[in-house]
Amino acid sequence: MHAPQREVIAMSGTRTWTSPLTDLLFEDPGVGRCLVAPDGSVLRANSEWLRSTGFTLDDVLGADIIDLFPETRDMALAMHDRARAGHRVGVSRHAQRVQGRETWWDGMIAPVPMEHGTGLLITAREITERMVHDIGVVRPVDAALPNDSADLHLLMGSVKDYALFMLDTEGRVTSWNSGAERIKGYRAEEIVGQHFSRFYTPEDVAARKPDAELKAAGTTGRFEDEGWRVRKDGSRFWANVVISRAADPSGRVLGFAKVTRDLSDRKRSDDELRESEEKFRGLFNWMGEGTQLCELILDERGHPADVLVCDVNPAYERHSGIRREQVVGRRIKEILPVVEQAWLDRYGELVRTGTTSHFEEYNASLGKWFEVFASPMGGKRFAAVFSDITERKRTEEALRESEDRFRALVTASSDVVYRMSPDWSEMRQLQGRSFIADTEAPSGAWLQKYIHPDDQARVMAAIREAIRTKSIFELEHRVLRVDGSLGWTFSRAIPRLDTNGEIVEWFGAASDVTERKDAENDLREADRRKTEFLAVLSHELRNPLAPIRNSIYLLERAAPGSEQAARAKAVVRRQTEHLTRLVDELLDVTRISRGKIDLHRTRVDVRDIVRQNCDDLHSLFEQGEIEMRLDLTFAPLWVDADATRITQAIGNLLQNALKFTPPGGKVVVDVAGRDDRAEITVRDTGVGIEPGDLDRMFEPFAQADQGLARTQGGLGLGLALTRGLVELHGGSVRGHSKGKGSGSEFIVSLPLAPASAARPAVSLEACDAATLVVLLIEDNVDAAQSLAEIVELQGYTVRIAYDGKTGIMMANDLKPDVVLCDIGLPDMNGYDVARELRRRDAHGGMRLFAITGYAQPEDKQRATEAGFDAHVPKPPPLDELNKLLAEVARNKG
Repeated sequence: MHAPQREVIAMSGTRTWTSPLTDLLFEDPGVGRCLVAPDGSVLRANSEWLRSTGFTLDDVLGADIIDLFPETRDMALAMHDRARAGHRVGVSRHAQRVQGRETWWDGMIAPVPMEHGTGLLITAREITERMVHDIGVVRPVDAALPNDSADLHLLMGSVKDYALFMLDTEGRVTSWNSGAERIKGYRAEEIVGQHFSRFYTPEDVAARKPDAELKAAGTTGRFEDEGWRVRKDGSRFWANVVISRAADPSGRVLGFAKVTRDLSDRKRSDDELRESEEKFRGLFNWMGEGTQLCELILDERGHPADVLVCDVNPAYERHSGIRREQVVGRRIKEILPVVEQAWLDRYGELVRTGTTSHFEEYNASLGKWFEVFASPMGGKRFAAVFSDITERKRTEEALRESEDRFRALVTASSDVVYRMSPDWSEMRQLQGRSFIADTEAPSGAWLQKYIHPDDQARVMAAIREAIRTKSIFELEHRVLRVDGSLGWTFSRAIPRLDTNGEIVEWFGAASDVTERKDAENDLREADRRKTEFLAVLSHELRNPLAPIRNSIYLLERAAPGSEQAARAKAVVRRQTEHLTRLVDELLDVTRISRGKIDLHRTRVDVRDIVRQNCDDLHSLFEQGEIEMRLDLTFAPLWVDADATRITQAIGNLLQNALKFTPPGGKVVVDVAGRDDRAEITVRDTGVGIEPGDLDRMFEPFAQADQGLARTQGGLGLGLALTRGLVELHGGSVRGHSKGKGSGSEFIVSLPLAPASAARPAVSLEACDAATLVVLLIEDNVDAAQSLAEIVELQGYTVRIAYDGKTGIMMANDLKPDVVLCDIGLPDMNGYDVARELRRRDAHGGMRLFAITGYAQPEDKQRATEAGFDAHVPKPPPLDELNKLLAEVARNKG
């Protein structure tokens, strides 16, 4: 069996940035492009970018992009950092003076994933030349307007990125291009002939005074403004507006050209950048720790040589006593007489790896210890937060000496005896047979060393309360044990007071109560398992009820004996059996609570399971106004599985898709073979899942945060049960989603059964020679099973194939007397099946009857030509079908 070939296209990073394709893109005329590596060095620049900057290729290749433009260093660094964080950053209009000529440019900085980090693609477009070339009206144009000439129409039609329209001397619109229609929202017939203030709101007319704008353009030749404008539908956009005068050689004004550009994206980028800078500056100034923003300086070999101080916060001035202007712009070696190379090397490693560094270092120049937290900021820049820990170091040394004196006092007590300073910042003594790990830790670090991080806040709150009230401290909390495990201790300490009633120190003892806490946890775990069992029981019992309820609905309305009623009865029967089995299994509390579920495996075609699931839920999808499409591979996909459990797993995915897809959405179910595995994909256009929440959604009781999930209810067990059931079969489940509003995709992968077991076994001994053997080829599972049961009631032996290829294989082994074949099969049509069966039936003893909804005269003729002996329309008239079969049986007898 071979699965259909599916093309997979993968994208990956590349180690080289030159190829015929990149050459073509990079040298696109009119756009300057510069590619920057993650470390800030220039990898490539095209001729247009070099023209915009005035540099040569030798000037820029390998150079740091920030060093090329020192006058805009701070702004450029902020923009580059934002781009490397995954944002596209707009570069606002700015002037460049190259070789005595001033030009205006704007552009964009975009992130580019590379092998060692995120690079940048910087694009630049010349505003002045491009707009003059495309529009001809940005600069004052003291020449006659072309009026209704072909040139004007050509110009107006070719400019689509700008709102371009011509005005007469009174300000009435004479021409209106498609760009104006798109940006302003008015059609040409609504505007042409109107004063251009027609598309101004009354508030804009009062604030901007359109006539004054026109007068300014007529007087000076050009008027330009930027600000909010309003479209026809009331929405606002940030616009650049230029009005240019057109005059004859004598200076007489002939009219005006007005150009409006929608700069909303740039405005948003500028606002976001400004907001980001303001937040950074506010946080920087608010921080209580002394902080420096620095840049690493390398020597000619690329080794760390010095550090340039770019900025310091107010806390730095308060703590150090050094004014900002004394350090900003200076090198560390100019500020400190002695600078340890170890400091510089650590900063070099931080810049190279891009990882945060935390260390303590002794500075010989100042005779002090410092604790340093340093974080990279992109390129060679980093932030360093300094804390003077000299006194702490002295205290730690003193306490260490004290610990050495008291270490000999360890007793045989199973409790740990300790002494603490009045404020509990220092552990003055620790003795007894300690179950607490790392008894040689510095006493000042006892909280972090001994107590579980989640309990530290609770412990400190109890300590502060005991200090405030000068009362006994009592608390149970978690500690790190000698064997590396987490344990529980009961700690009790009494304050010792001086004559003034002030606390001198604390005496306490800590007992190991881990065994008691473990017993309590076991009881809680047993209760949790009971609760989880009840939730699972409720969830699994409700799953079969939906198709049963739907089938009852159909039975109440379908004609008795109809195909629809037969299918409904089959669904009720199948789901009732499923429900009965679930009840039997779920009532075994011990087995379920331990996660032990027995599987009753058989060889099944996974396509049949999926098709049944879709059929059972079809009415629910119709009621929810959701389109459901089923795509099946042509070849059978045989798996060794518990059909009920796999049905349950796929049903959970379909019901989730139904639950989280709003009306008008679509759910696609795809079944295909991938190498040695069967894959069932359920893809919807629903609310989607944030990528970071996907793994959590497979945990028991996980719920979507808001929206459709809450209105539909549910215990959050569907995906967890699906994963558990599929993994019991040696399979896997994975999910994909791009986030909220982008839909979700879940893929179930199951191992295929060995090829030798894939063909359905047909026992010839089971077929009595005197019995009519009928092969039914029908892809609708319920229709096939119900028709087979009807034929069997006549005493005939019936075998079912659900696609054409399987039917042909079964006919080879079974040698049936009659083949009842549907025409619309998933892999090949019934006409082709009939031709192949006729070709293989050398003796011509097989009778072929077409059972199909194609019942036109031409369909019957085509069936006859393909080799069918009779044509029976769907739903088949049972009397007619019985007569045909009886005739074959009589002839056989």
